[in-house]
Amino acid sequence: MRLHDRSRKPLLSCLCFLGLQLPSLLMGTPAAAQEGASVRPGPQSVQLSVGPWALMEQDLRDALGTGFAAELAYAAKLRVDRGPWLDVSLGFEKSSGPIVTPDPTFEVDDSELTVIPFSIGIRGLVAPESEGAPVRVYAGLGATWAGLRWDTHFEETESNSTFGGYAELRPELQLTPKLHLWLRQRLTILADSRFDDSSIELNASGLMFSAGLRFDLSGGAR
Repeated sequence: MRLHDRSRKPLLSCLCFLGLQLPSLLMGTPAAAQEGASVRPGPQSVQLSVGPWALMEQDLRDALGTGFAAELAYAAKLRVDRGPWLDVSLGFEKSSGPIVTPDPTFEVDDSELTVIPFSIGIRGLVAPESEGAPVRVYAGLGATWAGLRWDTHFEETESNSTFGGYAELRPELQLTPKLHLWLRQRLTILADSRFDDSSIELNASGLMFSAGLRFDLSGGAR
């Protein structure tokens, strides 16, 4: 059984395009601001988010449906001024459903795919001049390593790992000097993963829509 979709080339092209554009977003501060900016380490924060998660492969998505995703992250601003943020996160993603057509004569247990992504990325303002605004929009890119767990209930549970990257767009609203509410759309592209025991090859790339909170540990960071 092979659950693999070769239609991801446009998505990979989009990810590469964002990768080429992000440096200009991160470095897009006025020259005068750069000359007088401090290079001291910036503030730090913790972040928590939850939301739906959908696999990109149509066959796998049709079988397992829309899943659930949660993430805990640590973020540090690389500069006190308008510098970018460094994000380090650990997530949990899970989808379940029948991978075979249900038969009314017997009950078929759902199969489950669990993904544990560990990501490191960088995030900067799309419009640097909005640094002082209550609503800001960030764009980010990062690398991801993911542990996979595949349970079909027909064979023993299998585990594997894969790697890839992500691109995200994130509007953020400041609620208090230290508390921020944000919405995020993140596309994660992962390499194919093969489970030897069941001869299944699948791809756990997915699209996540999440809502989260950011709490600043050191002052009211913007």
